[in-house]
Amino acid sequence: MLEWIKNSFSDLSKERLYEILKFRMEIFILEQRSFYLDLDEIDQKAVHFMGFNQGKLIAYARVNQDASVLYIRRVAIHADFRKQGIGAQLMQQVLNFSNTVENISLIELDAQYHLESFYARYGFSLLGEPYDDGGILHVKMIKDNRLLLP
Repeated sequence: MLEWIKNSFSDLSKERLYEILKFRMEIFILEQRSFYLDLDEIDQKAVHFMGFNQGKLIAYARVNQDASVLYIRRVAIHADFRKQGIGAQLMQQVLNFSNTVENISLIELDAQYHLESFYARYGFSLLGEPYDDGGILHVKMIKDNRLLLP
């Protein structure tokens, strides 16, 4: 059974923040060889969703709000735990949270192209054409948050 934790930036300990940044670097920069500046000034304004298995961080997503749009970013599952439904659990955590945020009409994310159908199961639709982001093909997807969750 996974333990799910949600923290604002100010509630993250230095150790937990280090763990998150290391996790994201291991997956996005080392594993996926996508070289980009991960520290983008958004972490401080975001809510951080973390899934732990026996105390080890294995799932992560970052959510921030700008006006009436909620952005989901940095979604990652540890390689040893993929294809086990953990991504679905993480998305449910994030979408449940989105229903508690006032004045949100849209949820937006930038999905890796091969995950388009995964996000479509949660009501996300394509917006625009695929594009390269750090050497990986992505698509922008949106969800009308005023609709019921699947």
